[in-house]
Amino acid sequence: MVCLQPCPRVNSSENIPQADLSDCEREPIHIPGTIQPHGFLLAARGIDALISHTSENSRTLAGTGAAVLGRTWEQALGVSNARALRRALDDPSFTVNPLSLASGWSPSSDASPVTLIAHTRGGFIIVEGEYAVDDALHAGLEGHELPPLLARMGKTSSATELCVLAAEETRRLTAFDRVLIYQFDADWNGTVIAESRNDVLPAYLNHRFPAFDIPKQARDLYHINRLRLIASNDYQPVRLLAVSSELPPLDLTLSTLRGISPIHLEYMRNMGTGSSMSASIMRDGKLWGLLSCHGREPRNLSFATRSVCDLLAQILSMQLAAREQSDQLARQVQLRKVLTDLLAHMTDAVDFTTALDSSHMLELTGAHGSALVREGEIIRYGITPPDDAILKLRDWVGPRITGGLFQTNELPFVYPEIGDDASVAGGLLAISISPVEQCYILWFRAELVTTVLWSGEPHKLPSSGTDTLRMHPRKSFDTWKETVRGRSSPWLQAELEAAMIFRSAVVDIVLKQAAAKSHLLTEVQRMNKELEAFAYTVSHDLRAPFRHVRGYAELLQMDKSELLDDEGRFLLQKILKSTAYAGNLVDTLLSFSRMNLTPLNTEPVDLNDLVETARSHAMINAEARSIDWHIAPLPRVNGDANLLLLALQNLFENAVKYTSKRNHAVIEVSAVETNHECIVTIKDNGAGFDMKYADKLFGVFQRLHTSDQFTGLGIGLASVRRIIERHGGRVWAESRQDEYAVFHLSLPVISSKTSSHHA
Repeated sequence: MVCLQPCPRVNSSENIPQADLSDCEREPIHIPGTIQPHGFLLAARGIDALISHTSENSRTLAGTGAAVLGRTWEQALGVSNARALRRALDDPSFTVNPLSLASGWSPSSDASPVTLIAHTRGGFIIVEGEYAVDDALHAGLEGHELPPLLARMGKTSSATELCVLAAEETRRLTAFDRVLIYQFDADWNGTVIAESRNDVLPAYLNHRFPAFDIPKQARDLYHINRLRLIASNDYQPVRLLAVSSELPPLDLTLSTLRGISPIHLEYMRNMGTGSSMSASIMRDGKLWGLLSCHGREPRNLSFATRSVCDLLAQILSMQLAAREQSDQLARQVQLRKVLTDLLAHMTDAVDFTTALDSSHMLELTGAHGSALVREGEIIRYGITPPDDAILKLRDWVGPRITGGLFQTNELPFVYPEIGDDASVAGGLLAISISPVEQCYILWFRAELVTTVLWSGEPHKLPSSGTDTLRMHPRKSFDTWKETVRGRSSPWLQAELEAAMIFRSAVVDIVLKQAAAKSHLLTEVQRMNKELEAFAYTVSHDLRAPFRHVRGYAELLQMDKSELLDDEGRFLLQKILKSTAYAGNLVDTLLSFSRMNLTPLNTEPVDLNDLVETARSHAMINAEARSIDWHIAPLPRVNGDANLLLLALQNLFENAVKYTSKRNHAVIEVSAVETNHECIVTIKDNGAGFDMKYADKLFGVFQRLHTSDQFTGLGIGLASVRRIIERHGGRVWAESRQDEYAVFHLSLPVISSKTSSHHA
């Protein structure tokens, strides 16, 4: 004896609490427990199992309604149909697409003929009998017009024209009042990109529908079951019956007759559509959009006609994909030419940045502006934010670059700090060249201000007024305009690929240049060591000959000067002065060459003591002069006291020498500490120098004044630079000729505390 139990269902308000409909996202629409009335349904655990589910309206050879439960497939449908069902089990598509078993079958002479459609789901074989529909394709005309249609689709000049043709052909096949091609965006809002209609229903072309119109679980069903027909928005649902209440709800995901959510039926009524059909447009296994049909009045279509519409949707998908790939390929070819030109220029350049020009940089990614940032240096191309905004953006985007690239077409939403600069930087594409050197290339796209036509207010979820337990669909589809800011046109895949190829090429060039510079640096260091050794040897070996010449000249002056005439004595004095100068020069050169050969004796050093000693030494030959020394309290540093004293002596002696023509000379000494270094500054109000020769200032034997103006050998400042660089510091100068000279040198800090200055 069969125990009859209604199947669990969720779309009948008389059997479930209204609270279950309060959240449309959670409504289990794949197990409604009912079907639409334009057909019946049978289900069993397998081909040899007894029928466990049936709809209340079923009519079979075994009887109607509940009488079918517990019968075999042969008893219900006849031997030939049961055999067809058994053969269908061997078809691989049987588990993903419903298959037609028979057309025009009837259990009795007085029963309406049906088309038997079968599939499997959740361990059950499900057979649906759809009542015959007299439409244009029911008589086996499914594919006779497809070849010329395909030819027409291939001749369209744009994706928009292709979609319009698909909409028009679908409306011709189905006689619906309106057909829309509906494309989803990244947030699952849908935009109508093509439309074909008569005057019965309003136009929705270019309108956007909010994502909550098609909630996630509905989109999931569209992904699995590409076709859905709702023959009437006012149908009476037919209950499913089961042999036992222990059986799970029957999964109707692939069912052609699946019952519809009452929320969606109300949505249709609010929209003014009496019937609808949707075919999924899939791209790369994902739901790209819908081919959506609407009729003012109820309308049923045969399974054959719907299958042709499904095929048309898939052909449209393939055609759109092919056009997109063709466009991408054309864009790739265009960008490869730009890349080739850029790389050719970069390969020949000593520094790749000199080979970049605005035209190629912007064309490479279709950007409106670009910036190359290397440490604090910025090279801009086209229209960009200001330098300070670029540096801040560089600091923000650096950690977010993964795989060498970062891209967004809505920068103001992910980086609100862009502020008013969003007008020129609605989109950002960034690549890293060398994070260590803070080297990045940024491309900017201007903000694209658009007006979106929404079908109804997009940010207002439909509500039920006082009935807070139930979710109601929206009632208004009036056009609602919204101005969208903060976004640019999206970066194309071909542009992203071009940026990555460009990055790889630049990184390769930078690495090769770095290797060449490293090799050159090694060679320079080796040559410097050889020159230092040579200078030491030469200066050491020249000391004795110069001493001998000077000694013989002094003996000649003492013992034989009375034998010389006036010219001879004059020439002898010249020899004595020249040998004295040469001897001093050799001693200085010898000291200079020893600086890199002598190891540093690093220890804490009080700069106050060194400055006082160096000042006293510099004043030995200037005691009669009026010089004001302004020495600020100085910190302790880490260094070699003897070498630092020599550096300060050179700087102070220069300051005393070059202020010698001032009636009132002023020499200032101060220091500023940072977290990692101490910068000592020596300023005088002397002769100064022309800043265009500043790069020669610290070279060996480089002098910016003649010997007639100021005496000197041209080694003092070179010695200062070598000493400071050996301490890991740096030295630089600034000046205004005939007004002042300022010398800065940096040294490692040992303590932030300053000691008291003593006079």
